[in-house]
Amino acid sequence: QIQPGNNTSQSVCADARIFARVQRDFEIRLPLQGEFFLPTGRQKQILSFRLFGKEYLIGNCKFPLFDRLEKERSFYYFEDRLPVSFALETCRELEAVSKERKTEEVRTEAVWRMNAALKEALGDQGMLEEVFYSFSEVDGELILRAETQMILPVGVYAPAQEIPPQKVEENK
Repeated sequence: QIQPGNNTSQSVCADARIFARVQRDFEIRLPLQGEFFLPTGRQKQILSFRLFGKEYLIGNCKFPLFDRLEKERSFYYFEDRLPVSFALETCRELEAVSKERKTEEVRTEAVWRMNAALKEALGDQGMLEEVFYSFSEVDGELILRAETQMILPVGVYAPAQEIPPQKVEENK
């Protein structure tokens, strides 16, 4: 214990989690023009089989852009050792179409992305104190800005340890 009038000092380490209030700005930009893939109406059926989880196609789709729809899959086991499944699939040709997206749809996506960015920035221990959102449209983009005040942990938590007293010399 330190007595008054003694020229000694003692460092004390305390168990503490230290937080700081910080201001951070975030920005999300999304295009108002979107690219969609629409079926052209042309399609082709192909057969595929799966052996031990690996898929093999019998025939192929010669469309430059397509998606595959599985119609039916049948499972066969040969002597209870060889799992094989067959499927009849339809390949549909797709074409890319550029189209104006609804502003409300883009706003919803921007808010969803912003919330994900805020959640990532906060981590497990941070707290969101204030958020101010603002939307704007510039050059075919919807811009969502968020000005935030967050309370975030700073430093590294370390449990307290006892530190022995140290003698301090006086300046003469």
